[in-house]
Amino acid sequence: MIRKALLICSMRGGNYLAGVYSDIRNWSNFLQSNIGGAWEDNEIKEMIDPTDDEVCNEILSLNCDYTFITYSGHGFFSSSEIETKICLRNSNDIDTDVNIIKLKPLNSRRTTIILDSCRGIEDDLVIESAVPMLEHYAHLKPKRIIYRQLFDYYIQKSERGINVLYSCSIGESANEKMDGSGGYFTSALIDAALEMDRIYNTDQVLYINKAFYCASDKMRLLSEPQHPKASFGRRLHYFPFAVFPKSIL
Repeated sequence: MIRKALLICSMRGGNYLAGVYSDIRNWSNFLQSNIGGAWEDNEIKEMIDPTDDEVCNEILSLNCDYTFITYSGHGFFSSSEIETKICLRNSNDIDTDVNIIKLKPLNSRRTTIILDSCRGIEDDLVIESAVPMLEHYAHLKPKRIIYRQLFDYYIQKSERGINVLYSCSIGESANEKMDGSGGYFTSALIDAALEMDRIYNTDQVLYINKAFYCASDKMRLLSEPQHPKASFGRRLHYFPFAVFPKSIL
């Protein structure tokens, strides 16, 4: 099973967002934790304030069974292109925006894209917010192979395709925590897995769609003025977001 995680954050396109750096750290900690799929460090690439060419070249080079891509930073919904765009910089260090279509790998059999950014309706570059937080999670290395194999099993069981998760609806902004510990949406997703692990039930897997709905419910309870959206396609088997092997409990 060939995996690749690409964690992107950018300050470009608007006000300072302290939480974007927390997002990358939180995602990396979560993925490398056992319940997050026991990813190896060499399967994760962090891209902090990359250029548009660096991101696009990285996407083009991907040839995987499963790709997990996150973006934290400013973004908007382009009324002219009818698509969400993210804010990066070009090779001349000038702010530029990139259509998220360019984040979709051509040679990845299965892909999850999570965007923690605003989707205010604009024709040009716009301000926005993003980001999440995670407590450090024990790796329990002797048991990592069990988590990793279970995660791979559910990946292989799922149909090929692309899932895209948005932190908010078109016309809304994405908010981050006041303490800079991350974006509300990213934090809510990771918390969904951590909470399921704490209360442990009969399920061995938290699917990406269930994690999304749990995160959306959590944000609604917090009265956050953003409404996450997702596109999972028509499928029988969803991608795993977190796993909980029964055999080691």
